[in-house]
Amino acid sequence: MPKVPLPTKIPESISPTLWQNVNRRDILSFLSDHGGTYLFYSVMKNDPDPDNSTIEYVNAAKVDKILNLQKAQFLAQAESMYLDTKTNSPVKKTPTTTVGDEEEIEAAFEGKEGVDTITDTISFHKLPSGVYGHKDLQKGLYNLLTSMGQTNYSATVSAVEPNATNCGTKLLTLLNDTISPQSSETNKQAKNAYIDHRDTFTNNTNFVSWWTTLLLLQATKATLGITDSTRVAAMEDACDTMEEKSGVESRWSMEIIQWRIKSAAKQEEGEARVSSFEHHMRVHQQRRNLASKEKANAVTVKSDYCAWCFKNKGVKWNNHTESTCRNKKRAENGDQDNGGRRGDGKPNRGGCHVCDSKEHFVKDCPLVAKARAFQVCINENATTTNVSAENKTSAGVPSTYSEPPPPP
Repeated sequence: MPKVPLPTKIPESISPTLWQNVNRRDILSFLSDHGGTYLFYSVMKNDPDPDNSTIEYVNAAKVDKILNLQKAQFLAQAESMYLDTKTNSPVKKTPTTTVGDEEEIEAAFEGKEGVDTITDTISFHKLPSGVYGHKDLQKGLYNLLTSMGQTNYSATVSAVEPNATNCGTKLLTLLNDTISPQSSETNKQAKNAYIDHRDTFTNNTNFVSWWTTLLLLQATKATLGITDSTRVAAMEDACDTMEEKSGVESRWSMEIIQWRIKSAAKQEEGEARVSSFEHHMRVHQQRRNLASKEKANAVTVKSDYCAWCFKNKGVKWNNHTESTCRNKKRAENGDQDNGGRRGDGKPNRGGCHVCDSKEHFVKDCPLVAKARAFQVCINENATTTNVSAENKTSAGVPSTYSEPPPPP
C-alpha cells in the first residue's frame, strides 16, 4: 500500500498564535498536493470549494476499492495452489470432476444459457505516483500533525492511536478543540478582536500591516464558523472604515473612489476584486512611504565634523574631516610618547602648525615673526622707492630748478 511522503522540511510547530494562519496554510498545502483537502474541511468546515472536495473523496474511495481488490486477488492465490513436495515449488491444484461436472464444464465453455460462464482474470494497471486512497491520506495527515505537534502538544498527539481508521481527522479535531474550542464566548472574543482592530485605522495608519492583520482576524472568524467572515466582507468593511475614519475628503477616500471606478469598469468580482483593492492601496501606501522618507532626509541633513577632534578634544570642527585632521597626525607622530604633554609638563593643546614645534603656538613662532619683519621691510622699501621716483625728473625734460634764477 503506498505511503504518503512527508514534506522534506517539516513545517512550523503547532502553536495558538500560528494555528489559524501559518499552521493552517501548511496543512492545507500538504493535503492539496495529494488530493486530500476534503479531510481538512470535514473537520474545520467552511469549505471554499465543496465540489472539489467531493471529487477528491470519490477518487480516494475508488483507489481504496482497487487496492482492496488487488489485495484479495493476491491472497486468493493461496487457495488455488499447493507446495509440491517433490519439486519443492508451488503448483496449481488439479480439480476433481465427476460425470455430471464434465457436462457442466463443457456447457460453460460453449456459453449456453442458464449456466454460469467463466469470467476473465483482471489485470490491474500500475498505480500512478501521487494517487492515494482514503486510508493512506488519513495516515499521512496523522503523521504530519504528529511531527508538527510533538513540540507543544505531545500529550494531545499521543491520545490518538496511529492504527485507527480515521486517525488523521481524529487528531485534527482534537488539536482544534484544544487550541481553539468553539463556544459562544470564543466567537464573541473573535468578533471583538476583529472590530477593535478594524476601528484603529486613522489617516496616518500603515495600510499594509493593518490590512494583513484584519485578514488574519477574519480568517479566525471563518474557522470558528461565524457567518459573513469572507475576504470580500473584510474588504467592504475596510472601505467603509477607511472612509469614516479618515474623512470623505481625505486622500484615502479619494483612492477608494478611484479604485471602485476602475474595478467596476473591469467588472471584477469576488477574490479578483479583493486582489485589485489590495494592490491599489499597497501602491498608494508605497507612495506615502517614499514621500515621508524624502521629507525626513531633507529635515535631518547634518554637516560632517571631525570625529577624532570630537573624541579627543571635545569640539565639533566641520572645517575638516578625520582623514585630513592635522591634530590626529601630530598626535600619531609624537604626542603618544609623552602622553600629549610638552617638555615642561604643560598640556599640549596643539602646538605650532607652522614649524611643528610643541614648545610654542603659532603666535610665538620665530618663523612667523621673521616673515612679519620681512613683510614690513618690503613695505618700507616700496614706499621709499615710490617717493624717490616722484622726485626724479622725467627723461629728456630739463629741470626748472637746475640753475639759480638770474638777479633782477
